[in-house]
Amino acid sequence: MNIFLHGLALTNYRGIGPIRQEAQEFTTINLFVGPNNSGKSAFLAFIAEQLDCFSHQALGSSIGRTPKKMLKQNDPHLGHSQESVLFDLYLPKKKIHEVIRQEAKKNSNEYLASPENIRLFTDNLADGSFVWIQYGAHPRRFVAAGKITNNQKYTAPEIINATRAIWQIFRPSYTGGTFDQNWLPESIAQVLQSECLSLPRSVYIPAIRQIGAKGEQYEDTSGKGLIDKLAEIQNPGHLERHKQVDFDQINNFLRSVTGDPSATLEIPHDREHILVHMNDRLLPLSSLGTGIHEIIMLAAFCTLAKNQIVCIEEPEIHLHPTLQRKLMQYLAAKTTNQYFIATHSAVLIDTPGAATFHVSLVDGQTTVRPASTPSERYRICSDLGYRASDIVQANSIIWVEGPSDRIYLRKV
Repeated sequence: MNIFLHGLALTNYRGIGPIRQEAQEFTTINLFVGPNNSGKSAFLAFIAEQLDCFSHQALGSSIGRTPKKMLKQNDPHLGHSQESVLFDLYLPKKKIHEVIRQEAKKNSNEYLASPENIRLFTDNLADGSFVWIQYGAHPRRFVAAGKITNNQKYTAPEIINATRAIWQIFRPSYTGGTFDQNWLPESIAQVLQSECLSLPRSVYIPAIRQIGAKGEQYEDTSGKGLIDKLAEIQNPGHLERHKQVDFDQINNFLRSVTGDPSATLEIPHDREHILVHMNDRLLPLSSLGTGIHEIIMLAAFCTLAKNQIVCIEEPEIHLHPTLQRKLMQYLAAKTTNQYFIATHSAVLIDTPGAATFHVSLVDGQTTVRPASTPSERYRICSDLGYRASDIVQANSIIWVEGPSDRIYLRKV
């Protein structure tokens, strides 16, 4: 189970206004569920378009002072500037502990990384077992969120001393400085520059997907270049035989969704179509119906991606409930990615182990709330307009005292 991103909060981004909206305790599959035009794609868009440049690999030695990628004209919330767009990352406290200990061992100053110093430093920042770190506009760098940014200065002598000790672990040749200007912000920056903020490349799968023609580059996940990419893993060179495992895995999934143990994909030499061997027939994939065409595309995209963050817009399009469930099972069991999914499917809400968030529009602004209990999930279904009669149940029940009342009501 790969979890690269543990939590994210956004302010003044797209439909999200000045009231900070957070989603935390992410799992392998994370669902943002809400009606049309509620803003459920805001988190996916930010993850796919902005987060890449904030991993430790991208930031390197300039961490803490690297600007965000260029925001699009409509990314800032209505009436707000680009500088007002803020985001917070949710980091596991135990991961920060590991980073500090490893750095102390590397610099031979383990005595500074005492359990008490580490505890005081992280507890000063933490919200439970996690720490919120915000990328601020002034200055444009990562700063402590939560306790310290709530206009409260946790400057007890033991906290100041612990923070200075952690700072000296990362800056062994430095002296002087102050708590606000150096020890705290530079310690946070150094923690983030480590493996603590190790975010892989993000992949975005749009809602409109169509297998493209041969000869196109496989540069995105719209469907362009997919035929050539599948041909590559169908018959890889002798030094890349491991790629065929992915093709076999996609074939196994095809057999699962069609119920035919003989179903097999084939890419012919002319690469004009994706062919399917099934029931002693050979047909183009498009002949099996839009649902099969759609689900094989999604499975292929997610199989080809390795250890990445994958954002998917409305995977339920053209899929009946059984196919939706099979797709979620495949993503969880057979791939190595972390998924963020925008949907209005009640079927996906029941995905085992998924983190579900209810997205709604309140007074013109997008709000995000966790939905982990049955009552919270019921509210999502109600917000989406689902009714009991949609699955051949009664929308309401009237309790009566006796048979005569029932007869009377039937006549009314």
